[in-house]
Amino acid sequence: ADLRTELERLHQRQTEEEVVELQRELDQVTDEANKRIERGNETILKLKAELKQLRDVDGPSTEADKLAAERRLSAARARHAELRARAAARQAQQEGGEDLEKLRQDV
Repeated sequence: ADLRTELERLHQRQTEEEVVELQRELDQVTDEANKRIERGNETILKLKAELKQLRDVDGPSTEADKLAAERRLSAARARHAELRARAAARQAQQEGGEDLEKLRQDV
């Protein structure tokens, strides 16, 4: 009977030690999971702030830059067309002048 009681006590103590060890492991895993969740939350907040910055500040600024560039492009194209027309008119004038000079020399 004493041996049986001693074995039961030993078994009870081992079971209690296992429970304590398993609880410690569970606490460690829970702490690590909570730390990872917290880091994930911090990353989400950081990304949200970056997105807000892009949407509220950088986006409108970029859109304004795009519109300004489109206006400059349009003005440059108009200037290009004007210069081509002037160059064509000069060339036609020079060719006409050369023809007139030939006529004068022929006379």
